[in-house]
Amino acid sequence: MAAGHNRSTLGVLLLIGGGLTLSAQFFTSGLGTWIGKQMGGLGVFPAIILLVAVAVVLILLTELTSNTATAAAFLPVTGEVTVGAAVHPLLMSLTVEMAVTCTFMLPVETPSNAVAYATGQLGMRHMIRGGVWLNIVGAVITIGMLYSFAPMVFGVSP
Repeated sequence: MAAGHNRSTLGVLLLIGGGLTLSAQFFTSGLGTWIGKQMGGLGVFPAIILLVAVAVVLILLTELTSNTATAAAFLPVTGEVTVGAAVHPLLMSLTVEMAVTCTFMLPVETPSNAVAYATGQLGMRHMIRGGVWLNIVGAVITIGMLYSFAPMVFGVSP
């Protein structure tokens, strides 16, 4: 490690483990199901608006939690939302899965980010600067996928 870089691998692992634990407690407590049912009234919005909103929110959320924990927590929540919002569950699942893979800005998001950061060769400022642009591109690709590949491959469209 370069001089001046005192990064703890254990600290990064604790951040990832904490995110997974939070995800597990989200549903053990019933909070995830409750949130999903509260959002059932979102059916008044067009499906594409809901899908874009879910994509943006999850891309932002994965900047603070691990992508695994976010997917584990929000797939059941969005499943509850699709029931009341007249959105095809497959479209919502594809949106969630694509959005949570847009994890580029912080070490806590994925083990590969954590390893890159722990080397001391890549600073937080560099990760954030590049990650912002990659997240924007990821959101556009996610929505583009819903309009192009989802109808071709799965026969469903927004």
